[in-house]
Amino acid sequence: MASATTRHPRPPSHSGLGTFAELPDWLVAIVQPMRVRAALAAAIPEFASGQLALLECEISRLRMKNDHWTGIYQLTVAEPGSQPRTIQTQASLIPPEQPAPVQPEQVHAFGTEGWRCYMPELRLLLERSHKEAELPSLPILTDPEQSRFVLEQSMRAAGPRYRDIQIQACIPRVVRNKPGNRCTILYDLTYPADVGQAHAWPDLVAVKTYKGGKGKNAYGGMRALWESPFGSGDLVTMAEPLAYIPELKALVAGPIREEQALKDLLRSALRTGTPQALAELDAVMRKTAIGLAAL
Repeated sequence: MASATTRHPRPPSHSGLGTFAELPDWLVAIVQPMRVRAALAAAIPEFASGQLALLECEISRLRMKNDHWTGIYQLTVAEPGSQPRTIQTQASLIPPEQPAPVQPEQVHAFGTEGWRCYMPELRLLLERSHKEAELPSLPILTDPEQSRFVLEQSMRAAGPRYRDIQIQACIPRVVRNKPGNRCTILYDLTYPADVGQAHAWPDLVAVKTYKGGKGKNAYGGMRALWESPFGSGDLVTMAEPLAYIPELKALVAGPIREEQALKDLLRSALRTGTPQALAELDAVMRKTAIGLAAL
């Protein structure tokens, strides 16, 4: 009987990974909010003229797909004497070896449908997503005054604790958006001084709006958990389901103060590899398992 020989593939060489020890500046720049803000302030006429003030630039969901970098850039802006608002834009990084995009013949005002801005020093193209129109509730939920009224009315029906709630102002912040599918918005709330101090009203609430009936189903599940022993908070802390707004397909929930995301802790612990970091990760994973088992 002939003997068979198993050939084991040679382990890959990692010497070439040293190339990525320092990322090229054109790739690093797009994740540095200060550099992006400076480029935007110079490239967009509304900022350069003082018509709008660029208050904040949040960068998220940077992805590389099909040799193309994309991301979401949320720009918090304000007109003089008005409440801040958040404009979400889709970003595309144009690598150095690729040609710059052709400038459109028609120039759109900042934040309107069809607006786009290319910053050659960063090779970064920002565009206003056309797909946001698929979620008709976004114009209302991202408007400070309209959303203030909607939140106040919906929370008053949430129970005795919120029956007399009076929201003086709210600042909406889009923190996650999958255009045409779902969007998560956080609201910083302020109350009149004479009534706000006398109630334990939250200074932060979250709204999730969906396409279809997912929001209604999610609210029903959250409400069932909140009213069960699981909602006591002995094992885990869950957000209080405050309301579901059918006409906006929006779920309103109370706040959970995030200390650290589990995936960030996992990455950090595996990156450092110290006994202390791994012990902390182990403890958090045990708590997570207990919560999942209870659920």
